[in-house]
Amino acid sequence: MKWMQWILVLALGAGIGLAGLGCDSDSSSSDRDPLVGTWRAQTFNGQTLGDTVSLVVTFRNNGSLEMITTIEGNAETDTGTWSADDGVITVVSDGETDRTPYSVDGDTLTMGDPGEVFVFTR
Repeated sequence: MKWMQWILVLALGAGIGLAGLGCDSDSSSSDRDPLVGTWRAQTFNGQTLGDTVSLVVTFRNNGSLEMITTIEGNAETDTGTWSADDGVITVVSDGETDRTPYSVDGDTLTMGDPGEVFVFTR
């Protein structure tokens, strides 16, 4: 499960950081799904992310996604598809399907189960 692997890696990292990506070209549409766009992890389980690890997720209007995890300068990019319904996002990547509860409040995305919660911002 990709999400669980990332959560474990991020939880074990001594310092966790923020990486930047350009804005998603879909972000100009006012009638799009509120998940569409590029999200950067800010906290994991309430702890601010530091300088050596980052997680950036881009959800696109066409149902594709890109997830970039960077640990001490080493980046790994995963791609897949996503859909959302009734407060649960479903991600399919590398043949695995993960379902995760989420909520969006403006430019803040909260994602995960209790004890494994990421907070992202645009």
